[in-house]
Amino acid sequence: MPAMEALGDARRPLATRVYGVRLLYKPEVRRVLARLLAGVAVVYYLFRVTLQYVQLAQFPRLPFDYEQFRRAAQDIGAGRNPYQFYLDLHCTTWCLGGYIYTPLVAVILRPLNGLDDRTAAILWATFGHLMLVATIVVLYRGLRTDLTRTGLLFLLAAGLLFLPVLGSVAYLQPGTLLTLTLATAAVLYLRGRSRASVGAGAALGTAIVMKVTPILVAPALLPLGWARDRAARLGQPVRDAALAVAGLTLAAVVLTGGMLLLVPYTDQFFTMVLPRIGAGTTTFDNQSLPGVVAHTIELLGGTAPSAGLLTVAAALVFVGIPIALGALARPEVRGTRAARAAFFAAFLAAMPIASSITWWHHLVVSVVAVALLAVALWPAAGTVLVSQPARWLLVVAFPLMAVHIEDRTQTSALGITDPSVFEVLRVQLFESANLWGMLALWLAAVLVLWTAARPRAEAT
Repeated sequence: MPAMEALGDARRPLATRVYGVRLLYKPEVRRVLARLLAGVAVVYYLFRVTLQYVQLAQFPRLPFDYEQFRRAAQDIGAGRNPYQFYLDLHCTTWCLGGYIYTPLVAVILRPLNGLDDRTAAILWATFGHLMLVATIVVLYRGLRTDLTRTGLLFLLAAGLLFLPVLGSVAYLQPGTLLTLTLATAAVLYLRGRSRASVGAGAALGTAIVMKVTPILVAPALLPLGWARDRAARLGQPVRDAALAVAGLTLAAVVLTGGMLLLVPYTDQFFTMVLPRIGAGTTTFDNQSLPGVVAHTIELLGGTAPSAGLLTVAAALVFVGIPIALGALARPEVRGTRAARAAFFAAFLAAMPIASSITWWHHLVVSVVAVALLAVALWPAAGTVLVSQPARWLLVVAFPLMAVHIEDRTQTSALGITDPSVFEVLRVQLFESANLWGMLALWLAAVLVLWTAARPRAEAT
């Protein structure tokens, strides 16, 4: 990732005295390192792809979640209820097993119904990899004028070596498709033109229909700086925002209407499935803030409040703060790509934090937020929004989000049955590494927005 560009700042003389680190201040060294890392990342990714295809062809059982997707696609093809398996589990919250996405993902998988399970799985895996390649192309074309070639190579290496990306495609999840949709929305949003605004809204509406939680990104369509610059209420930013909302609404209505026509059981997702998964789960694998808070309270012997209440509270905080800072953006930075990139990134970063359920592989979408923040923090040209603390937060966030924490129970995690407050917090410090990374990513975006909102004399 382009984190090494931060080392070009001559205001940190102490770092220049450390051999090895000092070399990274030289552009030619960074270029060589970027090419080397990108090459290693591509080779490693191709190795993982090859290994995945071998496992799909030889292992007796396919990935568990894929079995649920496959069954749902076959149920839709046969006119059956794709949610019946999950509903028959009689869960009051999330529980393992059954299809819990909107019908859109199963409809996309439906053309493979005529194939045997293993061939269909290999083709679905190929589709996931193609969506990742398409995401790389979209981000490259959208950000190539904002970042240096060295920065783009670091970003490529970081994305291909980011373990949730590899986990998403290995588990045959639709995560790369969702990532492509959000990356498209982000790139179109950065253009800041009327036609692009409609496309950005439509792409975001598609993501919302696919997985609901991207609705937390919708406030990114609000115009920057409207609270500080009253004239903006009648200006182009407001018109573009209105067009983006129109695009979002149109895409959501058309896709939802199409699902209702093609899948008569679509309403059961909204009335029966969504409320249950919205209630969350207290398993350790759930790394969302509501999930971590809930199972921490349970470990301490208490009764966790409603996951819905925790989710609403988290959304109000982690979505509300970027809205407030974006509204106060200074007029001179309001239309800059750096400010717009940080604004969109803040909501992308908030999405997995405030969600009721966030598994490790869901963090694949974070690569888009990282790429957007790179535009503000390591630009090809100078910018008034560079924040050194935000740079280091982003560098720290990346490995924390990549850590894969396996499921653990209270006994195996703590080794005791009656843990103290200190012991619970000590274990949670490690167990919730993904959440700390998500929080660091969100805070990095917020610091950039804070820079955009401060008076000019303070921001320089």
